[in-house]
Amino acid sequence: MINNKGITMISLIIYVIVITFILSGITAITTSFYKNVNEVDKGSESAVSFSKFNMYFLNDIKEEKAKIIDVTPDGRSIAISFIRDGKQQSVTYKLSSGSLYRNQVKICDKVKDMKIDAVPNGNAIIVYMNISDYEKTTTYKVEPKIMIDSTQSEV
Repeated sequence: MINNKGITMISLIIYVIVITFILSGITAITTSFYKNVNEVDKGSESAVSFSKFNMYFLNDIKEEKAKIIDVTPDGRSIAISFIRDGKQQSVTYKLSSGSLYRNQVKICDKVKDMKIDAVPNGNAIIVYMNISDYEKTTTYKVEPKIMIDSTQSEV
């Protein structure tokens, strides 16, 4: 009686070929997945930068007695004044060397283009931004807050 234990050379070659096909498929799927994740990550970085600008800008224009002081003719800078904590303050947003600054503090990088369309003492600001191929146009309404004097008498 002959006992055939083990694997033959032909079966070993077939196993290696099958394992190679399986590993090739897994590699293709993994590469595609990571490529797509990196693309999504690049796009979200620009959206986060715009959201950061949007947060600061909205906070400033929604302050008490906020008004537009000056907008440069090329639309790359805007100055806004407002009252915060009982004190008159002003802030300037300016595009310089591909970065957006709030006063002297950098808040956004990789800004390709920015255009601000507003009228001093107006009630609307239109901001166009292009951050690393993420383009966004937003219209902000500057509405004066209505202060109600508590000393008014009722009739």
